Amino acid sequence: MFKEVTCDQVVLGDPETVPNLIARAFKNYIVDSQLVYIEVPRDKVFVDCGAVSLLPTRQEIDSNALNACTDEIIQRIDQANSLVLMAGTEIS
Repeated sequence: MFKEVTCDQVVLGDPETVPNLIARAFKNYIVDSQLVYIEVPRDKVFVDCGAVSLLPTRQEIDSNALNACTDEIIQRIDQANSLVLMAGTEIS
């Protein structure tokens, strides 16, 4: 059911796979800027598992692509007769 509204879904049933599943879900959340579904079965709530590895730091920004993008946005704003700016999740 959650597949239609999330970018990843995990069920934390096996303590051995929990760290990798959590890391994968959060990585996909960050990359896709969409919701993830993480289910913890009632009988596993207090079960110990390994540590989740740290997520990599932000990707390097391609400064040429960023400059080209901002130049195009500024040019379009300058040429606009009436301006409406709608910022969504992709703005990050």
